Amino acid sequence: MEIATQSEQDKLSIELDLTCLGDRGETLSFRISLHFDAITLLISDAFLGDRVYEFFSIRRRGDIKRYLWVRMVEIAERIRERYRYAREDMDWPEDECPYPAWDDALFLTWDEQPEECAWHRAKVLPAFKDFIDHWFAHVRQSQEALRQSENIFIRKEIQLIDSGRHDYEYETMPPFMLTPTGFLRKKAEDQYPEWFYEELIRILSWADIGSVACRSADFRTFRLLCMEQLKRCAITGGTPKDVFSISVLDLSVNGTADNRFPRASRWGGYACYFQEGLGHGDLFIDMNRRVGYPAKILVEQYWWYADLPYYIMTDEDFGQIKGYRQKILADGLLLLYKKVSK
Repeated sequence: MEIATQSEQDKLSIELDLTCLGDRGETLSFRISLHFDAITLLISDAFLGDRVYEFFSIRRRGDIKRYLWVRMVEIAERIRERYRYAREDMDWPEDECPYPAWDDALFLTWDEQPEECAWHRAKVLPAFKDFIDHWFAHVRQSQEALRQSENIFIRKEIQLIDSGRHDYEYETMPPFMLTPTGFLRKKAEDQYPEWFYEELIRILSWADIGSVACRSADFRTFRLLCMEQLKRCAITGGTPKDVFSISVLDLSVNGTADNRFPRASRWGGYACYFQEGLGHGDLFIDMNRRVGYPAKILVEQYWWYADLPYYIMTDEDFGQIKGYRQKILADGLLLLYKKVSK
C-alpha cells in the first residue's frame, strides 16, 4: 500500500493505491482518489449567505468527511461489486461515491476480506490524516472569516447559531446538503434590472408600508423584503411579524423545487408562504405573474381584502384600476398604483 499522488492545488484531492493480494494470492487492483470539491462549494455558498447553519455545524474533523467523495481510478471487479451495491438507486456520478457510503460498503466483516483490511489501514495513514487536518483547518479559518461579514443575514444567522436559538436547532435532523463532486447548484439569478431593486428599496422605506404581499419568484426581491424587516426590528425592538409582515407566493425559484424561498426564520425573520392565495400587504408586488388573476380583477371584481393595498407595484399596464392612481416608474416596464383616499 502506498500514497500515489497528492494534488498541489490546495490539496483538493489525494490518490491512494491500496492494491492488495486476494485470498488465493491474486492481485486486487485498488486505486481510488478522495476529493473535497463539495466542501469548497459549501464554503462558497456560506459566503453568499446560503447554508450558513450547515457550514457552522462542522465542529469536528469527522464532520468534514460528509463532504469527502471517493472516485474510482482502478479497482478489481469484486470491489466494484460493493460499489454497485452501494450506488443502487442513488443519483451519484459514475464511478463516484460519498465517503460515508463507501466506508459502509467496506465495513470489516467477520472474515475480514483483503480489500476491507486495505481500506481500514488506509484510514489511519498519516498522509490521509494530514489531508483531513488540512481541510478541517481551512474550514475553521473560513468560519472565522465569515464572522467578519457585513451581510445582515449572515450576521443575524451566526448570532442565532452562537446563542443556540437558530430555527434549525429544533429540527429532528440537521438540514445538511451533501453536494456531489463537480456539481454546482444553479443560483437563482436576478430577474430584474438593478434600477428595479433600487426603486424597491426606496418604496419599502415609506412609513405607510407596514406589510408586503409578493407574487414574484425573484429571490433577490424576497431578500430585500426580509432586509427591510430586520432593519425595522433593530430600530423598534419589535417582532418581525408585527413590524413588517411578509407574505409570498412560494411556487419555486427559476422553476425548480430545490430553490424555493428559504425560511426567513433562519436569520430571525418571519414570512408566510403560500402556494394558493396570498396574504394581505400594504404593498402588493405583482411581477412576472404566472398564476392567479391580475391585480385589476382582484381589486375591482373580488375586492380581495376589505383593506385593499395602499400600493400595487406591477409590470402589467392596466391603464386604470378603480380607486387607484397610476404612476409610471419605468415606461413599459414598471408601474405603481397608489390607492386614492376617499
